[in-house]
Amino acid sequence: MSEAGNPLRPRTAALEWIRRSAAGDLSGMGWVSLDLDPAATPFSVIPDEGEGERFRHVPYGAFLPPPMVEAAQEAREEGLATALEALLLLFARPEWLIHTRDRMWTPLSPTPELLARLAESYGVSAELHRGDPDKLARLAARLPSWHPHRGRPEAARALLEDALEEPSEGVGTIEDGELASEAFTCRSADWWRRRTGGDPPQHRIVDNVLRFQPDTGRPFEVIQEDIPVRWTPGTPFPRAILRLLPAWQSVRLIVVESEQ
Repeated sequence: MSEAGNPLRPRTAALEWIRRSAAGDLSGMGWVSLDLDPAATPFSVIPDEGEGERFRHVPYGAFLPPPMVEAAQEAREEGLATALEALLLLFARPEWLIHTRDRMWTPLSPTPELLARLAESYGVSAELHRGDPDKLARLAARLPSWHPHRGRPEAARALLEDALEEPSEGVGTIEDGELASEAFTCRSADWWRRRTGGDPPQHRIVDNVLRFQPDTGRPFEVIQEDIPVRWTPGTPFPRAILRLLPAWQSVRLIVVESEQ
C-alpha cells in the first residue's frame, strides 16, 4: 500500500525514515523493500507481512527493458537472488539520504552524529553534548537563536536546561551581601583591585574554601564582564557554564553556605 492509500499514517515516508534512521532502528538491510514493480511509488513505506514495514526508494525496474524486469521477477518467485535486488540493497541508504538531504543539518537529521560538528562550530564542546543524539537535535534547534546572545547568563541557563539538561541553578543571580562570601580564583592583582574598590584581597580559609573579600562591610562592584555563579561547598561546580561563555568573561564564584 502506498502512502496515498494510508490516510491514517501520522508521518510522511521521509519523516518516518528519518526518525528510524536517527534512532538507529535501520541497521542491516531488512528495512529495504525489494519490490521490483517498475510502476511502484518511489520513496514510500509499504507493509511487509511478518516483517512490519519496509521502505521503498527508486524503482530501478523502471529504467530496465521489460523483459529484464520480468526475468528478475520470475527469479525472485523461485527464490533466486538477482543483480537488480543487489542494486536495491546497495543504494537504499544513499538514495534515502539524498532524498532527505534538506534535513541533514536540522533537528530532524537522519544522521544526528553530523550535528556534533554543527554544535561545536557554535562553541558547544563535546564535553557538553557528549555525542547524545537527543541533545544534538535540541541544540540544532536552539543554537541559531542562542548564538547572538552568547555571553548573557540567561541565554546560557536556557541552553543548559532546555537543550543539554544540565543544572544551572544560581548562574547569574546573586543576593545582597552574597559577594562577601566570594571564593578566591587565580586572577591578576589589577583584576582584584577593580572588584574590591582598590582594597587588597584578604585571603583566609573558611570551611576548606579560600576566601578573599576584605572585611569592610560595603558591597563590591560586579562589572559588566562578570558572571556571578552561586555554589554550595561540597556540591559539583557547574563547569558547563564555562563552556558557553566567551573567553573574555569572568565567573565570580559566590559561596552559598549549606543549610545542613
